[in-house]
Amino acid sequence: MAWRVKDVGEQRVELVVRVVQGGESISRLCREYGISRPTGYLWVKRYRESGSMRGLAEHSRRPRNSPGRTRAEHEERVVELRRQYGWGECRRPAQQRFEREAPNQLWQMDFKGQWAVAEGSCYPLSILDDHSRYLVGLHALPSIATEGVWQGLTRTFERYGVPEAMLMDHGVPWWSMTQGHGLTRLAVALMGQGIRLYYSGYGHPQTQGKIERMHRSLKHRIDGWGRPKTMAGSIEALAAFRCEYNQVRPHEALDMEVPAQRYQSSPKAYEPHPREWEYDTGMEVTRLNSEGFVTLGARRYFVCEALAEQRVGTERLENKILVRYRQHWIREIDLMSGRTSALVLPDTHPSL
Repeated sequence: MAWRVKDVGEQRVELVVRVVQGGESISRLCREYGISRPTGYLWVKRYRESGSMRGLAEHSRRPRNSPGRTRAEHEERVVELRRQYGWGECRRPAQQRFEREAPNQLWQMDFKGQWAVAEGSCYPLSILDDHSRYLVGLHALPSIATEGVWQGLTRTFERYGVPEAMLMDHGVPWWSMTQGHGLTRLAVALMGQGIRLYYSGYGHPQTQGKIERMHRSLKHRIDGWGRPKTMAGSIEALAAFRCEYNQVRPHEALDMEVPAQRYQSSPKAYEPHPREWEYDTGMEVTRLNSEGFVTLGARRYFVCEALAEQRVGTERLENKILVRYRQHWIREIDLMSGRTSALVLPDTHPSL
């Protein structure tokens, strides 16, 4: 099988583990994964040079020098003229659209800017199917707190099933700035449903272009109707927009069909109580404590606060311990220094 975009980071780690730990042939593993031998040797080389799985993170492709780049003073003058006269603001339409081949392969999720209501504020939570543009969820929430978001997601899952993957930005409550891998309780709950998590690149809102475009339509419609003054009014307005967007409004990207004509529910049902994950034979399975630490011998090591009291698998690799939660490599523990670090950074969407 080729490098799967959705878990390329995990597969890099797996290849290195099998080479270093098991002494397997790089050439044979490259054939198994469907990659070139230079690629396989590259990942082993990066691990050896860095002494850590962190060396497998994607390197920047930005050139060290850009001799053809416009001089800074010229760039500043162009920006000044654009601001003064509005020149150069029109953007060409995208020449290529990225979308999944079937419904429920990927859902996009984001918050639309809030508005004031009598009870406080309304935060619209949008959940959009990438293939069909079908708005599977549009929830009026009083905040962006985890509990309310999970309740909205649960209602959506119960109605439409569970997607294969979800795409989000680096925002609360599905991303944490305090942990290297960004995991939150909400993200862990999604992983518990077997959902692969993608995160858009920093400064790349176009990654979530479909949901951003839907938000433009939502803002235009809500402003036209008049901003609701109460939470009840907001719920009613969002329900009306969702019905119109899914069943009435034709989409050019769908050959002028409506999203409801392209969407069908996921065959994968929501599990209120997900089954325990079966780790690979040979892995030591243990449960983290209430603070997200793992006990190895006489010492405790930090893994992830969001994974508190979850079962994880551990595997020894030379002088390190690799920690895995379900199918995700989470943490690397250096037994010599006692330091721990996030093992694999979250996936970014392949359209970047």
